[in-house]
Amino acid sequence: MASPIKSYVPYSIFLIALLLRPSSLTTAADFSSSVCSGTLDPSRCFQVIKTIPGGGQAPSLESLCGTAISFSLSKGNQFHSYVQSLAASASNPKLKQVYSSCAENYDDFIGNLQSAQVMLKRKDYNGVSTMASSSMTEVDTCSDSFKEGSVADPSQLIDKNKYYYTLSLIILRISNKLGGAA
Repeated sequence: MASPIKSYVPYSIFLIALLLRPSSLTTAADFSSSVCSGTLDPSRCFQVIKTIPGGGQAPSLESLCGTAISFSLSKGNQFHSYVQSLAASASNPKLKQVYSSCAENYDDFIGNLQSAQVMLKRKDYNGVSTMASSSMTEVDTCSDSFKEGSVADPSQLIDKNKYYYTLSLIILRISNKLGGAA
């Protein structure tokens, strides 16, 4: 008759191995959940994070942060060109001024993300957080330009700004987590 202790050894080894497995139990869904759960609009955050190519398969928070920054830069460059074309084609002088101001904001948005990309490579997570926060401010400033200029937005730029704000928020949340903030 086999010893009862010997029959539990394989199970014990399996359980120990399972418990000692590093972050493989953390999935991309866990990353998304931890990033979006503390935001004011988690559902918007989840929607936006799903648009980041490869974001759902990120093996680590740092990888997700890098992917989010690269994607935001690409989309930001496209959007900057779009806003510049709005400024160039606007016939209303007030609207032209607001679009021009927003084009400058998106130029700064891009510059902030380029800096964030460099800082991430250096593992300067606080610097990445600062640049992401600055990008959020640039998007807010663009939206506020319409209120200050007392001009309607026929291009729905304010609504589109929400997407870029949320991309920056995602980068901010990830970099805060990487830097040890909750």
